[in-house]
Parts: sequence; C-alpha cells; structure tokens
Amino acid sequence: MSIDYNPFKTQKDFDDYVSKLVDKGIIQSNFIDIDLLMKFLQDSHERSIFTWFMPILFENGVDLLDYVTTKIPANFVVTTSYPCDLKKLVIPEGIKIIGKSSLSYNNYREIVFPSSLEIIEKWAFEATYNLSKLDLSNTHCKIIDEGAFSRGIGDSALTKIQFPTSLERIGEGCFYSSFIGESLEFNEGLKDIESAAFENSNNLSEVTLCTTLDTDTLDRIWDCRAGYYIFRGCSNLKTI
Repeated sequence: MSIDYNPFKTQKDFDDYVSKLVDKGIIQSNFIDIDLLMKFLQDSHERSIFTWFMPILFENGVDLLDYVTTKIPANFVVTTSYPCDLKKLVIPEGIKIIGKSSLSYNNYREIVFPSSLEIIEKWAFEATYNLSKLDLSNTHCKIIDEGAFSRGIGDSALTKIQFPTSLERIGEGCFYSSFIGESLEFNEGLKDIESAAFENSNNLSEVTLCTTLDTDTLDRIWDCRAGYYIFRGCSNLKTI
C-alpha cells in the first residue's frame, strides 16, 4: 500500500498534529503506546494521516520504538512518498514476533534484529528493496514465513543471508526474486523449506544442505520438474 500525497499543507499543520499526539500521551519521546494509538485512529478516523506520518519516526536510523508488547503489529508501517532516508532499522530486544506486512515496502539498507526474535510473519519485509544483507545469526528465530523478504522480478539486492541455528521453517516464496548471492548454506535443525522459497535467485550456483530436512522438502529440492520446486528459475545452480 502506498500513500502518494502530503496531508499537511504547512509546517505548522504538521507540528500541531505531532503536538496533539504528544498531548494525548500517544508519543512520549521515542515511545508509542500502541493501545492508545489504535483507539485514537478508530475514534478520530485519521488513519490516512497517521500512516503518512509514521515513517518519519524511523528517519535517520532512529531505533524502532520501544514497545510495551513483544510483537510488532501486523500492517504497522505503511510506505509513503515522503522523502525519508530510512537507512537503518534497529529492532529492540524483547520483540519476539514481527507481524504480517508490518515493515514492508520500506527503504532500509540495514536491519539489526534482536536475539529475542522468534517469528517473522508473512510479507513482513516484502519489497524492502535496498536491503543488501540479512543477518539473523544472533536471533532465536524459528520461522520465516511466506514472502517475508520477497521482491518483484528485477528488484533483487540481497547478496548475503545468515540463518540462525534455531531456524526450523522457511515459508513459500520467502526470498522470491530477492537473493543475488552465489552460495547458500542451511543450518542444522532446519526441517521445512516451502515451494519457490528461493525462486529466481539467478546468481545462485552452490547450495549446502543440512541433514535435518524432511522428506517433503527434499522432494521440493530434487524434483526440478515440479511446480513447487524450491529453486525454480535458479538457472546457474550447479552444486547441491
């Protein structure tokens, strides 16, 4: 989803809106009360304004807001045409779940994940076009769900992926058209890799498997004729 307009006509309009959120206790320094925020959006019918405003809070590498919950809610951040320079995102310790589509369509070049992370839900970082490296090695992530880091054809940028030893499942189309590295290594303990997980990884030439993959996953790896082939479109893949 994209919002292609600026709802604030003047700087004063913008400042007044921020002041209103501060006065209501919704914004406190770099803290947001999620419960108050949701109630405010429901009562004021101003969701379109807030989704335009939200990415400004992530400008210039400011740490992700210090949540009182352990989950970043689904659909939390919506991309905008506002010229923010969203270079670095630091997700704080304590976050266990990154919700569905919560941080998709953004311009992060670097993401720092907390060791507490356990689940990345569907499409959480879809179309994060400028991210070139993904390091989950220090997390306790067990599931990277469907389309979590997928992109459109021709938008690939990820050159390196480091998985945690805790990882058990990689969802369908998880890295669709997003990985341009030449090699990939799966951690011991990984059991399930869903169909098309690494589809269109055109530079991929070597894959190192683990010994813990289940039978269905092995079928999806070796049967390149199947529509559910994990490495469909990986034309340079020579060694598994």
